[in-house]
Amino acid sequence: MDIQIEQKSPTALKKYWYVPVGVIALVMVWWLKSLFGGASYVVDTKTLRTASVKKDDFSVSVRSNGELRPKQYQWISAEVNGQVAQVLINAGDSVEVGQPLIELRNPQLLTQMEKAEWEFKQIESESFANQKIRESQLLQLQSESLTTELAYKGNMLKLKAEKHLISKGQGQVSEIDHQRTIFSVEEQKKIWDFYKKRIGKKQESIAAQKQADDARIGKLQNELTHAKRQVELLIVRSLSQGIVQEMSLEMGQKLNIGTTVARIADDSQLIAELKVQELQVQRVQLGQAVIVDTRKNKLRGKVMRIHPSVINGMVQVDVDLIDPLPPEARIALSVEGSITTYAFGDTLFVQRPAYVQPNATVGIFRVNVDGTHAERIPVKLGESSVKFVQVLGGLKEGDMIIVSDTSSYSEHQTILLN
Repeated sequence: MDIQIEQKSPTALKKYWYVPVGVIALVMVWWLKSLFGGASYVVDTKTLRTASVKKDDFSVSVRSNGELRPKQYQWISAEVNGQVAQVLINAGDSVEVGQPLIELRNPQLLTQMEKAEWEFKQIESESFANQKIRESQLLQLQSESLTTELAYKGNMLKLKAEKHLISKGQGQVSEIDHQRTIFSVEEQKKIWDFYKKRIGKKQESIAAQKQADDARIGKLQNELTHAKRQVELLIVRSLSQGIVQEMSLEMGQKLNIGTTVARIADDSQLIAELKVQELQVQRVQLGQAVIVDTRKNKLRGKVMRIHPSVINGMVQVDVDLIDPLPPEARIALSVEGSITTYAFGDTLFVQRPAYVQPNATVGIFRVNVDGTHAERIPVKLGESSVKFVQVLGGLKEGDMIIVSDTSSYSEHQTILLN
């Protein structure tokens, strides 16, 4: 006989087991959503770097390295032909104005100087002797003129006396003697006038001859001065103070006029030669303010020249130093330069986030007030320095942003800060 087993229907709990599981899942989702706050990514705060937005004066600088260099060089060249007899300084030596650098030898110049000196002394002596002779001749004429003058005056006295006697009618003076006296007075007068003319002409002649002698003496004196100057130039001297940059002459070497002897750098007037990257130099302009750091002092300066050529991706920028040189300043001293290319007053700026470009709108994670989440928002950036960037829109003063690398979660809109 077959026994029939009665089958029982499953309980409701077993039949609808998925219902409580679903409820639990919904609760878990709700709890996680409330915990994450809509975040789709979790970031460990230990790996983050943040910065706050500030509002103040903001300047953009281009930083570069360089050296102190002389503002100008003095090229010293030989002014006479000669052979190097002695080298008195070497490259690297410090020299003063007028200090001898080298000594040349040129016997011909010495001979010319001696000849000019002998000719000058000869003409000077001859001129002196001739002047004395002419003065003696003038004195002789003056003496003869004086004798004639006295004779004339004596005859005049005689003539007056005879006229007085004749006027008395005493008959002591004959008519013939009286006429002879008149002729004698006239003769002496003419002779005296003639001597006066001779004396005048002699004085003019003496003056003209003295002028000619003076001209000859002056000419020979100039030749002697030139010859002495040529001999003096055999010792080549420094025209400025500074450091000798180049000196490569050898004993016995022949030099012609214009041959370079040395190059001297004036170490009292230095400039900074900065090497600026080719892409950054486009923002550099003449007259911009510069801070030159010698690592002991900071000196103010301004851009005085931007070289047109590019060498190894760098452009040389010359900076004129405004402040006095500090004690450590010397030629070839390594320095750092900061060129202020832009200056803004009362503007928003923040530490520059990683891998962002200036003058662009980029996505930046802004941290909320309680510091639990960060939301990616568009931010408009302006000019940028090495460390900071100008904020033109999207952020306000006091906002906190993530400045470390966010590339691993850049596709997420909101992240949880754990």
